[in-house]
Amino acid sequence: CSTSGFYFWRKRDDIRKMESRSQRTNYTELAKQELEKLNIPDGIDVTFHMVHMNHLDLIWYWRLPDTIEMCLETIRWNVELLEKYPDAKYTHAQVFTLKVVEELDKELFERFKRLVRQGRIEIDSGQVVEPDHNMPCGESLVRQFLYGQRYIKKHFGDYARICINSDSFGHPRSLPQILKKSKIDAFIFKRPIQAASDLPEIPFTWIGIDGTSIFAMRFNNKGNGLPNLSTGTKLKEDENPLQVKVDLNLSAGISDLFGPHCISDAGGVSPYVEPCKGKRYTLKYSTPSEFYNSLIGKKPVLNIMDVPLNRGMEGCYTTHLGEKENLRRAERELREVELLWTLASMQGYGYTCEALESNWWRFSLMQFHDALPGSTSDKSYNDDMAIYHELFLNMKILRRKAQLILDKECVKGDYLRSFLVVSQSASHMGGIVETDIDVMINRDDPGDEPNSMRIPKTGILTTPSGESTPYQIVEERAYQRYARGRIIFDARGISPLTPGQFNIVNIADSMAKPGESGQRQIDDNIKKSKSLVKIEGATIENEYLKVDVNGPGIIRSLVKKTRGFEYLKNVSMAVRIELWPEPWGDCYSLGVDGQRYYAIPEGEITLVENGPVRATLRKEYRWGKSRFITDISLYAGYEWVEIRLKIDWNEKETLARLCIEPNLSEVTYRRYGIPFGYENATGKKRKYRLSDGLQLEMRTWE
Repeated sequence: CSTSGFYFWRKRDDIRKMESRSQRTNYTELAKQELEKLNIPDGIDVTFHMVHMNHLDLIWYWRLPDTIEMCLETIRWNVELLEKYPDAKYTHAQVFTLKVVEELDKELFERFKRLVRQGRIEIDSGQVVEPDHNMPCGESLVRQFLYGQRYIKKHFGDYARICINSDSFGHPRSLPQILKKSKIDAFIFKRPIQAASDLPEIPFTWIGIDGTSIFAMRFNNKGNGLPNLSTGTKLKEDENPLQVKVDLNLSAGISDLFGPHCISDAGGVSPYVEPCKGKRYTLKYSTPSEFYNSLIGKKPVLNIMDVPLNRGMEGCYTTHLGEKENLRRAERELREVELLWTLASMQGYGYTCEALESNWWRFSLMQFHDALPGSTSDKSYNDDMAIYHELFLNMKILRRKAQLILDKECVKGDYLRSFLVVSQSASHMGGIVETDIDVMINRDDPGDEPNSMRIPKTGILTTPSGESTPYQIVEERAYQRYARGRIIFDARGISPLTPGQFNIVNIADSMAKPGESGQRQIDDNIKKSKSLVKIEGATIENEYLKVDVNGPGIIRSLVKKTRGFEYLKNVSMAVRIELWPEPWGDCYSLGVDGQRYYAIPEGEITLVENGPVRATLRKEYRWGKSRFITDISLYAGYEWVEIRLKIDWNEKETLARLCIEPNLSEVTYRRYGIPFGYENATGKKRKYRLSDGLQLEMRTWE
């Protein structure tokens, strides 16, 4: 705290004071009482692996300065606990916490490392933080393990083998492959909880979309060292939850049970519980690796599940949209800057490895499972915005340095305006490129209006192969001596990972007024283009698709011209904006009661652009105090429709959804994206056979 020029701090409590506060609860006696109640069949010995761990929400209801203190407290208190009790063990996840301690308290960090060498501490997860697994792209998930595992190997001599992601809200079915290639043998998770997804209460084999399999187990990360059931499990009035958990495992031939010992979301330390033995049971301090090795060593027959481990907490993914927008922008910019510096290094320049890695570390923190989905306090998000601001500034500087190198080394010929385009794919691909352009304004000849734009609305670019392709201006603005804007064009045939040069043809002629020879030539060249897009009334059309935007919905009709197939046939308002008010005031479960309304069209359909590259119509809607602007676009030569939705949002506890409901008479499946792949969804139930002879029905993701 800082008051009137004085600076002071308080020393944190040590483990002795922490224990004195918990003397009213004897955790050892409670554990013994629970274990003595168990009915374990004769001839069976059950081992309870008590895993002492912490759960620290790095970004939740507190600010980042508090997080730093919690990191220090968590490591110090657990080190003190292990130094006091020689039979205790501790399991740590989230490398970020260790990095904080390494930088701020090296003496404590060395004490921690000594306990790791003694086998008293196990480092798990392998990730920088416990990230959200649903929204980050595949590259982001891989970087969590790349930098996390690299740090663990460097400081502690080996990689983490167990991934504990105790509180993330769901996990895609591409994750098994990522885990296995990150040297992870087993995945232990909490969500989706039983109330959201009926998963087995025993370990199982999880199959990924590519066929990769990994040991998986759901647990409840809060506990007193004994096994527990997932939140939402329904029990009969007289049933003992621990007995149910034991019986389910024994019925599958599993006598090693995982018992989490963790009582907080704010890190810290859980009280010491004395190991004990009783009639047909043993309670001992253990680690996730010891539990896994002991269980697998007995070669149990595990259930096989090939489903995504979702769903849960859907409402969080609809809040704090700025955080989600920053995620996508950061992912895009980090990958682009890395590519630019790879190309620059191929020209004989150095590669900024340390600067890029530093920014990936910063970004990895921002993917924390409470911050990214949207379950964090507003004040915490202010800290996030500051970190993102610094990240984007760093990316801007690194990008510009690389661009200057590539401009110098790769741009050939004497053109007024040239653009280098690079495909990040390893194959020849096409795509729409959007980039900046600027032209000096002749202040002595301002044109029809003062400081009017001197960039032609449309024109011709030469491609790397020498062919012609049209461009189109989609944004204009004037600053002092320069006219600036955004230009889009079709970049096809770019060689993999090689800059391709596009040049504006004779910009002086391009700037001629309509009817003059230069502009006529440009118009003729555009008409000769192989593909065109056009608007007639409320219809947008290219060579593949015809889109009608009339009616109450955003799109009334979508026809594939080559087959004459109508995707939206017989579906009222097939593309629409839905509003789901939520009376509960709970961000975790927005929209679950099913009550919904539709945004109301307002005003006329307006023409936004009708150029040779893209044609766009605009429709506006309203609901409550909010306004919605929808731009519907087709691109020349491409078989997809783009909908850009801009919302002036003034509602509370209401979910806005852009819904697309196609005609499924010919479309037999739907796909939704996940990191490094996609899932097919039919909405049909599938049955899974469990090892005890029972069947489990699960509905595939809709």
